[in-house]
Amino acid sequence: MSDQLTDEGLGRLRAVARRHVGDDRVPGLVALVACGDQVHAEALGTLSIGGAPVARDSLFRIASTTKPITAAATLALAGEGLLDLDAPIDAVLPELADRRVLTRMDGPLDDTVPARRAITTRDLLTFTFGFGISPGAAACRCWRSPGNGGCTTQGRRCSACCWHARPASRSAMCCEPAFSNRSA
Repeated sequence: MSDQLTDEGLGRLRAVARRHVGDDRVPGLVALVACGDQVHAEALGTLSIGGAPVARDSLFRIASTTKPITAAATLALAGEGLLDLDAPIDAVLPELADRRVLTRMDGPLDDTVPARRAITTRDLLTFTFGFGISPGAAACRCWRSPGNGGCTTQGRRCSACCWHARPASRSAMCCEPAFSNRSA
């Protein structure tokens, strides 16, 4: 893998991004890619159908971005060696230790068994954290949740890692890039 952005790679990024812009898709977008000190932003389309063109610093109303932002922060912390994706989260979030799970999806809430293993960071990122059901009770191996439970829990995991293990990470990685003097 190259440690430089290339014209060919940026061209592919531009082509893929363009396929998502249009009256039947999103009116506009800003795509950002970075490699080392190189940063490239691609602004395409308009702010609204028939509206002003998108600029690199355009503001967008966004929703449901908690999951990818939390995943990016988690993977950055894992990349720094501050957390292990496959380690149990019990030590950091003791309220999730020694959990019990339902034996059947349609069973009574008091029909539980001890979970076969602890929840890991990887479980939280892939939403296979199984808060409520024994893996043997479902058709698939692990129960999946489309909601924010895993993301919220992982956010708490990241917070604990940043605030307790290495405070410098808190400002350098988690907070400073997120703040801006502009708002919508």
